[in-house]
Parts: sequence; structure tokens; C-alpha cells
Amino acid sequence: MRFIQSLGFAAAIALAGSLIASSAQAACDGGACPIVGGSQRTQVSRGLPFPIAALANGGSGPTGKVSFFNNAGGAVVPTPSAQATIGTGAHPRSIRVPDAQLTWGLPVPPTLAVQIFPINPALFSIKTKLANAWPNGGATFAAGGRTGPSTVTFCPGAPFPTASYNPGCLGANTTGLGGPTDFPGLMRYTKTANQFGGPATQRWPNFGPSRGGTIHLNVAGITALPCNGPGCVMGIIYPGDSTNQIWGGAFGQTTVMAPVSPTGFGVYTGSIGAGGTVFSIGNPTPPIASVNPPFVQTATSIAGPFTTGRLEHSVPGLIPPEEFVLTGSDQRNAVTGDGYISMVSGNMANRSLSGPSTNRVWVSLQLGVPEPGMGLGLAASALFLACAGAQRRR
Repeated sequence: MRFIQSLGFAAAIALAGSLIASSAQAACDGGACPIVGGSQRTQVSRGLPFPIAALANGGSGPTGKVSFFNNAGGAVVPTPSAQATIGTGAHPRSIRVPDAQLTWGLPVPPTLAVQIFPINPALFSIKTKLANAWPNGGATFAAGGRTGPSTVTFCPGAPFPTASYNPGCLGANTTGLGGPTDFPGLMRYTKTANQFGGPATQRWPNFGPSRGGTIHLNVAGITALPCNGPGCVMGIIYPGDSTNQIWGGAFGQTTVMAPVSPTGFGVYTGSIGAGGTVFSIGNPTPPIASVNPPFVQTATSIAGPFTTGRLEHSVPGLIPPEEFVLTGSDQRNAVTGDGYISMVSGNMANRSLSGPSTNRVWVSLQLGVPEPGMGLGLAASALFLACAGAQRRR
């Protein structure tokens, strides 16, 4: 009996050792590597995240340098089987992420609403069922993967950066050639260590009026809420259907979102709460501020790629002004290739009714097997069970 007990104890010790060893060997060098943590998110203007669920998970942040202790705070997280392919060679190794490894709201997203008026007085609120999948079609990140020289300053209407060319925009309203930009906006990328990064877009499988997307505009310039009655008016529009957003795409990648015009959109009276929540919709109104129902909003977006480096981007003339500084980081193990990496991206957008904005994109990835602490915990559990069994047999 003692021999059997000793054998069980020895087996537990061997199991504990193998678990510790497997945890310690969190190698992601030149092959498939699980994505065990992280998130992806986008944020329009100063405080509207996509998906809107990110408000509950990450507030209006993150601010400052994105790192292991200050992640992207998003709701788009790795699927249970998420993995990447890690390149060989010297650190930093490349990362190939297949299609839709981080998702949210699939297959059927919930309907969510968020108040926009405190963030951007041009809008009251947005309701959507928007789902997310990242990256769209797969993406590869590598040293030198962020196009352009060490420092790139890009603005709408400027020539696209190349490996040796920097557009050198002189300001948020002036291209490097001295002419005006297509619309206000500027992005300045600065290399930190390896210019690691690359383009990666996202897919929105559910969008538009058929999926619950509604935007309530402040077309009358209301300055104080709540309001109710004849003077309390809102513009109701529905964003155009789209299955792919270019946020995080290659420099200069541009999309123009065409609107849709279902029956019933235009300018209406109603009841609007203090933060912009629409409580009720009343009757159609006469044209307001030369906007004749039905009216439409188009949107043009211009992308910039992901980077572990520094990104400064701004849109002037807004109140309050939009000026953001983001920095990614690469904290992976130089020997095994596993660990934490975060990347940031910018996007400039212009909308025909609500105007321009600068948009932010974050992604963070935890690559490798679970942390050694998990392996130690499993080993301790196995050892405890073996000892308890031996004690019970006694």
C-alpha cells in the first residue's frame, strides 16, 4: 500500500514538473502561437467607442501609453481558438494574425445606445447593433511594417508616404506642398524602436438601419438639454450599410460611406434627455437650417497603419479641440517570442453634417500559453489531490 501511495505521490510530482515546464516553455518562435488575451477597439472623436459595449468595459480610456497594465479596454476579445503565426529570426519576430481572431457581438449583437451630446454637441445619441471582427481578412505585423521614414506627417490630400518619402504636412490644414488639405486633420507617426507594425482593418458584420443603426443629430444647434416640445428637434439618419472599416488600414486608404434613405428619416420634434437620450419622437418639422427632409450624411475616412511607436493626431477648430498622443509597446520575450504587444493607429474622418473628427484605434495581444502562475497553480492542485488521496487511504 505504501508503495502505491509513493507511486501516486511520484506521479503527482512528475505531473507538477511537466506543468511547470510547459508553462515555462511559452515559446512562440517560428510557428503557431495562441492568443490568450488582449482586445481591440476604436474610438470616434473624444469618447464614442466601437463597439459601444467598450463604454462598460473601459470607460473613455485608455489614456497614455498602452501597455500590459493599461490595455485597450475593449470588448473585442480573442475567440477561444484564437492564434497567430510567429516568424523566425531576430527579435522582434513578425506576427501573422488570421481573419477574425478577435470578435464581439457575434452571431447576434445586442442593441446598445450611448449619449453623445456631452462629447460632441453636434449629435444627441447613437443606437446600434454593431458587431465587430478583427482583423478583416488577416494581417501581418513586422519590423519596418509601418510604411514611411522614421517620422511621417500625413494629412488629407497629401501624397501617400512611401519607404523613403514623408509628405511632411505643415499643419492640420496645409499639405507639405503648401496647398490646403481636403479637410482638417493631421497624423504624425514617429519610430520608437523597430518601426514595428502594419495595416489591419476590421469588419462590421452588422450595421445600418436593417440592423438597428440610428443617429440623432443636433440640426438646430440646441445648446442645453433636456428639451421637449416644438423647439426640441432632432435629425434622424441611418448610417450606410458597411461590412468593412478601413480604420488601421494602410496610409491613405480611403472609404466613402454612402448613406441609405429608408422611409421616415428627416427632422422631427421630440423629447430629449439631459445627456442626449431620445425619449420620444414626434412629428416631422419644416426644413431647419436649409436641411430639407429627407436628408443624408456621407462620411469619408482616411486611414493610418498600426504601430508600436508614437502617434500624434489632431483636428483643429473643434470645441473642445481634438489632439491625441498614443504610444504602443512591444514587451515580448526576445528569446521565446511570447508575451505582450500593443499597437495604436489613427484615422481622420469628415462627415457632411456632423463635420470632421480624429479617430483612435488600439489593439493589444497576449501571445503564448497561460502565464507560469497558472501552471504552478495546476501543479499545486495535482499535488494536493495526490496527498489528500494518500491521507484518505491511510
